[in-house]
Amino acid sequence: MGVRTLHLVRHGQYLRDPEMLTDLGRAQSACVASRLAREGVVEVVTSTLPRASQTTEALRHALPSARFRRSRLLVEGIPCPPPWPARGEVATRLQSRTDDEWERTRDRLQRATVRFVRPTRGGDQTDVLVGHGNWIRAMICRALELPLEAWWSFDMHHCGLCTLRVGRKRTFLVRFNETGHLPDAMLTME
Repeated sequence: MGVRTLHLVRHGQYLRDPEMLTDLGRAQSACVASRLAREGVVEVVTSTLPRASQTTEALRHALPSARFRRSRLLVEGIPCPPPWPARGEVATRLQSRTDDEWERTRDRLQRATVRFVRPTRGGDQTDVLVGHGNWIRAMICRALELPLEAWWSFDMHHCGLCTLRVGRKRTFLVRFNETGHLPDAMLTME
C-alpha cells in the first residue's frame, strides 16, 4: 500500500442567494489551482454544491491530466453541536435538529472519511478534495482520531489548503489552512 497525500480545499468566497462564487472567490480558486498545479494530482473529488463545483473549475484548467468527479459525501454538514452553549443564528439553526439528523450527518462524515482518507492500493498518490469548511475540519478530526467536537475550534479561509498524509498505519496532518498562495487582500472567511 502506498501513501496518499490528500489536499483538502475549502471553496472560494460565495454569495448565498443565488449560491455562486463571487469574483473574489473565482480569483481565490485560481490561486489555489496554481498552487496545486505542481503537486502531481491524480484525482480531484468535489462536493456537489455549486460553490465547490465552481471552485473546481479553476482546478480543471490547472490540472489537465487529473481525473475529476463529484461526491455527495462531501456536501456541507454540521456533525455535532458545539461543546459550549451556542448563541444567535447558530443556536437557532442547531436547536431545530433532531437526534436522527445528527446521527445521519455523523454517519455520512464517517463514510466520507473511510472512503477518502485511506492509503492507496498501489504506489504513492496525490489527490484533492474540494469541499466546505465545516466538513473539512470535521473530516480532519475523524482522520486524526480527535474528539469530533474539536472541529468547532478550527477555522478556515476560503480556498485555504489542508493536507493529510495517509499511510498504512497512521494519518498525519501536514498543513492546516495554508494561505500562502493567496495575497493578504484575498483572505476571507465568511
